[in-house]
Amino acid sequence: MKWQCRYCERWTEPKALVYDHFIPRIHGGLKLGYANKVLACYLCNFIKGSLRFKTMEESRTYIMSRRAFYHENDTGIPGIVSEVRTA
Repeated sequence: MKWQCRYCERWTEPKALVYDHFIPRIHGGLKLGYANKVLACYLCNFIKGSLRFKTMEESRTYIMSRRAFYHENDTGIPGIVSEVRTA
C-alpha cells in the first residue's frame, strides 16, 4: 500500500510520511482532529516548517521550488542518512 504526500504528490510507503499541520499550531492551527492535518513526506514537512500559506497550491509551489536545493537521501531530511552507502 502506498500513500501520497499532499505537497510533492509523490507516492511512498506510509512509514515515510508524517502528519503536518497545514496551519501551524504556532499560528493558531488546530492541534486535534484531522481538519488541519495533511500527510507529508519528511522533506516537504522539513521545508514547510512553521510557514503559513493561504492555499494548498501556494504551499505546494513554495515547497516544490525549494526541493531542488536539498539533497534527498534515505530519510528525506538534509544531512541525515539512515544507512551507509558504499561505492
